[in-house]
Amino acid sequence: MYTTSQLDVSVRPELESMTAYLPGESLDAFSGRTGILVDRIIKLNSNESPYGPLPAVIEALGNYKNYNIYPDSNATTLRTALTQYTGLEASHIVLSHGSNELINLLWHIFLSVGDSILCCPPTFSLYTSITSFCGASVIEVPRSSDFEIDVEDVLAALTPSTKLIVIVGLPEHTDLLAEALAMVR
Repeated sequence: MYTTSQLDVSVRPELESMTAYLPGESLDAFSGRTGILVDRIIKLNSNESPYGPLPAVIEALGNYKNYNIYPDSNATTLRTALTQYTGLEASHIVLSHGSNELINLLWHIFLSVGDSILCCPPTFSLYTSITSFCGASVIEVPRSSDFEIDVEDVLAALTPSTKLIVIVGLPEHTDLLAEALAMVR
């Protein structure tokens, strides 16, 4: 039987003093807030062009016509749909432009100089490069000859500086969730 415990998780102290980045408001958001129709707005505050692409470019790229305008950086429509679908608060949903961006974000939030991550190779090489960039180190726990993860070996490798544990499952291993849950104990 596995048990879980509620642990305090600390993030980089620099985050406490950071000012949030406030991107320029999307045309749709501005229109919704002001009641001005989108086609009546010329937006100049976000390094966007008020001129659309050339007709030949539009034809080449398909039916989408707003390549000259940044998309809604808050992904409001998607975030709202995910909030309704999951029941989570919007502030608990993290969206990214792919796994690299999300890994970068998580590593920069949780790792400071001198911290470490723990992983079980083979794994994604980006974990090592981003960890190094953050001034942290990688602790590798070898897998068995059949690529299984030994939970006791992982637990034994933990140090006070370990901030992230990265477990990458191989397609043929379906008991990964049980292994991850075992580590929470």
